Amino acid sequence: MNEPVYTITRESITLVLDGTTHTVRKGAANFEGLRSALLSENWPAIPGLLTVASAIEKWAHGDFTVKEEQVLYRGDPLPEELNQRLIQMVTAGEDPTSLVRFWERLLKNPSYRSVQQLFAFLAQEGIPIDKDGTILAYKSIRPDYMDWYSGTVSNTIGAVLEMSRNKISDDPHHACHYGFHVGALAYATAFGGEDKRIIIVRVDPEDVVCVPYDCSQQKMRVCRYVVVGHYGEQLPSTTFDSTEEPETQVSPYWEEQYQALDKMTSLELLTEHLETLRKYAANHLKIVGASKIRGGKVALLQAILNARG
Repeated sequence: MNEPVYTITRESITLVLDGTTHTVRKGAANFEGLRSALLSENWPAIPGLLTVASAIEKWAHGDFTVKEEQVLYRGDPLPEELNQRLIQMVTAGEDPTSLVRFWERLLKNPSYRSVQQLFAFLAQEGIPIDKDGTILAYKSIRPDYMDWYSGTVSNTIGAVLEMSRNKISDDPHHACHYGFHVGALAYATAFGGEDKRIIIVRVDPEDVVCVPYDCSQQKMRVCRYVVVGHYGEQLPSTTFDSTEEPETQVSPYWEEQYQALDKMTSLELLTEHLETLRKYAANHLKIVGASKIRGGKVALLQAILNARG
């Protein structure tokens, strides 16, 4: 392939490749992916990004096929919301593995209604799909990590909460009914007392029972979830790779450092290096996404103080 001749503006990309002129306008699903490939001089990727169809067809494999920009799984079309989300990722040059695994997990959910309702919940801001296909959501709990309703369910970091699916209400017309409730950040921050803790939980799509119609579908009832860590900042709305989070095993040296940090006041913590505080927040306090909190040391310190309670 010859090196392309191209012009990039805010509104469009005009590219001449092998004697043929291509124009991709801003807003097209493949605009950002093509722009990124050109700026990084990733010439081999260019042909697969000239059209949306070419980008998707280059990606699809195995049980996934494409027909006229519609992604099919074993011959059946994906729901529109998932189809568009997958197309946007692929044409932007992102890895769609998380969405593929999400769909494979969701197909194990025995409820047709739950499958259809889940996409309305995923439309909320800050509800990402992890690389393994699970969903990350938020939950409000008491300062002592107990649930608000009964005060008997412990939500300590790493806890796995589970109950029989047939004991959970699947009626979306009932807002507060039997079952575990998790939600979007707006729902979690509005629920409970002023001294609430906000935690991040992991939910397998297979375990979603119901998305109630109240609260603009900002919460859902599930039969199982895992407490991942403390809330530090709103998560992204598309995907999140928890494998990039720091290792859970901590060396004796750092364990000693963390114990010293535990005893420091906020002013003393501000004198520590930013990377030290990030390690402390992620490894010791289990703040999800600690390394990506925006606002520098001050914002990170606030998340640390919230997690310490």
